[in-house]
Amino acid sequence: MAGRSFLMHSPAENNRKLLQRALKQEMVSDGMIQGRSVRTILKKSATAGDLRNAPGMPALEIEETTPRFEDAFIDLLGGAGTSESPLGAILHTVEGSAEENGYRSERTDQKIW
Repeated sequence: MAGRSFLMHSPAENNRKLLQRALKQEMVSDGMIQGRSVRTILKKSATAGDLRNAPGMPALEIEETTPRFEDAFIDLLGGAGTSESPLGAILHTVEGSAEENGYRSERTDQKIW
C-alpha cells in the first residue's frame, strides 16, 4: 500500500465535488473526505501524476500519506467501485444557500442520562 495513499485538495473546488470527481476515475480504488483534504487510494498501476493529469480533474495539490489498515482492507475487497451511489446522485441537486438554516432550535435544554 505504500505509495498509493494520498491527501489532495484543490483551490478551485470544494472537497465534496473533488471526491465525486476522484471516485469516477478508473485509477482510484477508494476515497473519502478527511479533514480539509480528500484521501484517495490509488490502484496498483496508478501514480499521483496519473490522477493529477486525469481528464476532468481540477488543479490539485497532492501529498503522499501513510496508509491505514482500512486502505488495505478496501483494496483487498476490490475498491469502492466507480458507480455513483443513490445518495451521491442527489448531493449536487440540493438547493439553497449557505445563509439558510436547515434546522433551528431555540431555548433547548440538553440532558445526558
